Amino acid sequence: MKKYSIGAIVPHLKCFGGIRRFLEIGNEFVSRGYNYTIFSGAEQSCNWFKFNGSIKSWESIKADMVLVGDPPSFKVLPKTTAKQIFIYVIGGEDYFDQYQQVYNKYPFILNNKRLLQKFPNAEYVVEGGVNTKTFIPKKPKVLYYPRHSHIEKEIGDLVELIPMENLDNEQLKEVYHQADYFVSWEERGAWSNTSAEAVASGLTVITNGRNCEPFIDKVIKVKNLRDFFASPMKEFDWEIVVDKLVNIFDSYEK
Repeated sequence: MKKYSIGAIVPHLKCFGGIRRFLEIGNEFVSRGYNYTIFSGAEQSCNWFKFNGSIKSWESIKADMVLVGDPPSFKVLPKTTAKQIFIYVIGGEDYFDQYQQVYNKYPFILNNKRLLQKFPNAEYVVEGGVNTKTFIPKKPKVLYYPRHSHIEKEIGDLVELIPMENLDNEQLKEVYHQADYFVSWEERGAWSNTSAEAVASGLTVITNGRNCEPFIDKVIKVKNLRDFFASPMKEFDWEIVVDKLVNIFDSYEK
């Protein structure tokens, strides 16, 4: 199948998160064989990020699918040649009035469901992303109960495990301050004293939720321990973001 060309219009190529988004997305599209071009209103090079696509000026903006995120770029929309233009809402409340100027004129892609309150007619939600190949966690120190032997098998190679056993009250207090996480993975009981103590001591508690329900808003509930410690933001990798964008673009190609 012939792959359409993709463009992203940005006001400049300086080091900002909103600019990084389009560079990261671009690299992922290029790795899949798409022709991806950044159309910049200022700089024509990017020395702070390794970008594998093309960079062109605003003088001739042409692509099949075009993403526009920053309101300062809206002024070039009238001279943009594309099968479809998408407004990718990435700015905060300070830019809402400017987004309103193009609202309902182009399909909106939101990067946060909360924005549906402001733009209820937005067609799509595609959350922000993280390069989980570049940004990886250090090997954290994790407290756990040795009787939960499956924890050793699941994450023993990813973390430094600190067993909690045969500790008096003062030792317990100290060990909470030595770790980064406490794993609470009980199948019984309704209240976990150690989880509550860990939260009170400033630790991040990772749990299946069985015995932390009364303070579930203060812990992280997960289904898979290994996925969490291997890459806590795996579900927001740029690959996932681009998968969603491809689905959107494909629907306009049919």
